[in-house]
This record gives sequence, C-alpha cells and structure tokens, in this order.
Amino acid sequence: MEFMELYKKYLVKVAYLGEYFCGSQVQPEVKTIEGEIKRILKELGYKSKTEFSSRTDKGVSAIGNTFCMYS
Repeated sequence: MEFMELYKKYLVKVAYLGEYFCGSQVQPEVKTIEGEIKRILKELGYKSKTEFSSRTDKGVSAIGNTFCMYS
C-alpha cells in the first residue's frame, strides 16, 4: 500500500490578501500563507500534511488558490 493511500485527502480552496504575507510557501521567520494555515490547523488539533497547487510571491493576492490536505 502506498503512503498516501493511508490518508484521507481534501482539496481546500483559499482566498487571501497577499499584502500581509511574504508569499504563499513556508519560509523561515516570515509570515506566509502556508505557514499560517499549518499553524492554525495545528492549533485546531489537525495532524496533516499540506501541498499547495501553486505559489504566489510577496504581496500577491489570490481568490482561488488550492492546496491538498492529507489527514
């Protein structure tokens, strides 16, 4: 059995104002979209892996960015 077959998979659609973030992908010691989503999921008790389908640069907003969540 493959690794990902052991998990439930969810596709999550997000919208955000990028002016408050340093891009979408996790970077050390700066606020990013993926970093904030992972932090919030952890606070809510979710132990999941996330994979974004695309990325945005610092200051770029999105109304339909998606990521996969495995839990």
